[in-house]
Amino acid sequence: MDITLFIDLMQDYGYVAMFLFNWVMLLGIPLPGETAAILSGVVTETGSFYAPLAFLCAYAGLLSSNLFTYFIGRVLAVRILERFEQSRLQNNVLRFRQAFDRYGGYAISFSFFLPGFRMVMPYVTGANRYPLPRYILYAGSASFVWSLIYFQLGRAFPAIYEEVLSELQRYLVIASITVLLGGIGVYMVRQRCLSR
Repeated sequence: MDITLFIDLMQDYGYVAMFLFNWVMLLGIPLPGETAAILSGVVTETGSFYAPLAFLCAYAGLLSSNLFTYFIGRVLAVRILERFEQSRLQNNVLRFRQAFDRYGGYAISFSFFLPGFRMVMPYVTGANRYPLPRYILYAGSASFVWSLIYFQLGRAFPAIYEEVLSELQRYLVIASITVLLGGIGVYMVRQRCLSR
């Protein structure tokens, strides 16, 4: 993907472009989240941007998009869960909600570091009516750390950030698949134990 257009837009529109790119990155459109965050760091090294302000704009974009999708989940996705509760999946939905009440904070925090999970988690959290102050606590702190890591990678490696990002994404995709398969495995073992 040729990202010179995005760098040019950041150079032309500055901090507003950083905010907007990091806001839409949760959707993966027009570029993946990691790329938007790392580009904010790159342009502070190659342009005339004040790094702390650039970071705050990138972080604010990420956090506000997470809150937006949390509210979408709270308003729209909750109806889907309510339909599942009235179907044969009622027990599964109930167990999921109990587990989410117990481990939701960890799941929210951990999801930021796994591609795919980061995009889905705000919807799931909102649909489960997870308390907003707790969501802000976990999502805010995890997104701060996540943004800082990618922002600093962009600043540390402005000339080779694409290679660094490519290598990192490969490992993160493997980690995401491992977590997903591990979760499915645990679920299957528990189902087998419960059926005995």
